[in-house]
Amino acid sequence: MALDKNDSISQVNNLFPDNTSGEITPEDQRIVSTNAISSNLNIEELIEQDVKGSVDFLGGLKNDGIPLRSSTIQVEVKTLSNLPTPSGGEILLADNTTYYFIDTVDIGVNKLIIGESTDINSVSEFNIELIYTGTGDMITSVNKSFSIRNIGIRCANGTLFNLSDSAPVTESFVLLQNVTIWECKNAGDITSLALLSMVIVAFRTITDVGFRFFGSLGNLSVQFSLGVVFDSAFLDLGTATFNSIEAATTRMVIIGSGGFGVSGLTGSGNINVGGIGSIRNCRFNGAGSPIDGISTEDALWDFFGNDDIANSRPDALISLKGNSTETVISSVGVDVLVAGSWAEITSSQFTTTAAGRVMYNGGRPAKLPISVSTGITVSSGVNQTIHVHLFLNDTIIEDSEVSLNVDSTDVKNQVNLYQLTWQPGDYLELFVSNESTTNNVTVINSKFRVN
Repeated sequence: MALDKNDSISQVNNLFPDNTSGEITPEDQRIVSTNAISSNLNIEELIEQDVKGSVDFLGGLKNDGIPLRSSTIQVEVKTLSNLPTPSGGEILLADNTTYYFIDTVDIGVNKLIIGESTDINSVSEFNIELIYTGTGDMITSVNKSFSIRNIGIRCANGTLFNLSDSAPVTESFVLLQNVTIWECKNAGDITSLALLSMVIVAFRTITDVGFRFFGSLGNLSVQFSLGVVFDSAFLDLGTATFNSIEAATTRMVIIGSGGFGVSGLTGSGNINVGGIGSIRNCRFNGAGSPIDGISTEDALWDFFGNDDIANSRPDALISLKGNSTETVISSVGVDVLVAGSWAEITSSQFTTTAAGRVMYNGGRPAKLPISVSTGITVSSGVNQTIHVHLFLNDTIIEDSEVSLNVDSTDVKNQVNLYQLTWQPGDYLELFVSNESTTNNVTVINSKFRVN
């Protein structure tokens, strides 16, 4: 039955007795959407007419013959024969197609070549499996976005993934969701993708090498997942660079003392400027180490709530001890940078200099308190009024002022307390002024702390 305005009025009236125009009204269409199954309508005929451009059987009217529903094709897969015919050991999956597995399928030694917007899906990752018995790459893609969902995978002797995009990163997005990899030899090599997202993905056994990353990538996200590896790194960042890396609420089991949860470069070398790496609420078990190369003190990494890794805490502490270098005062009431050679006691996500500069290098703003203790004297004179200020990026912070009166025969101690929201690249320094004379000032001892 054709539901088209060119059909006879009598055919339309069979469905809508009150309709006398032969047109399908919005109200008529709602009747089709809600009552088609219980009526004597033939759904296959509605689908056929949908292709012709009249009525969308999923519930939407067409505009000038353009379908309102997705053009994705769904292929039901029960056996290997339901997939494209293997050629040269490869199965080329079609673009814009969902392969919906209704039974476990063994693809033998044939590898899957992913098409654009290919979707591999099934009813349950615990009951339906995709099995590969070869020793090479099981799933490969070049410049393709795709998803794998709700399915179990076995790749006992091979490499699960070999995925790449042309550098620089532009458009390849890969989503793994509700996937259980019961066994694989290697998790795979990932090169220059825009996004690799794994949500509720369990690698029950990786017997050789975990994920290895290469090139310039956009975003890596692993959430609510599991990785079990033997003497390897689950996520080996190598020398690859990322805009962002996130591992959250994920368990990593490292069997063997030579293994790691996440391995990467020192000094935030894997994170692009303006980016951030985050490991939060993760659990680590086994003889291996949670992290390698990367550190909680790296400026562009953030660690929080992990069982075997200390939380990131931006902080810095520098010290002047027994300093005899005078700060030369050329003009009354003019602030001068404190002279002396500062020693760094500790720093995390900060860099310090011997000249007394403390610079924040973290990947995001941080609201942190500052405290500076000083022991001060003057070269000569009595009752000299000394001001101590913090300078932010060469600009005085007036509210940080501490004032004290000092004689040349004594040392007065004072503390500056302040707090500010640090932006990446901000730096603080300690300045003094003599408000009474041009007698020089000496800061004999000082502790400059941000924490």
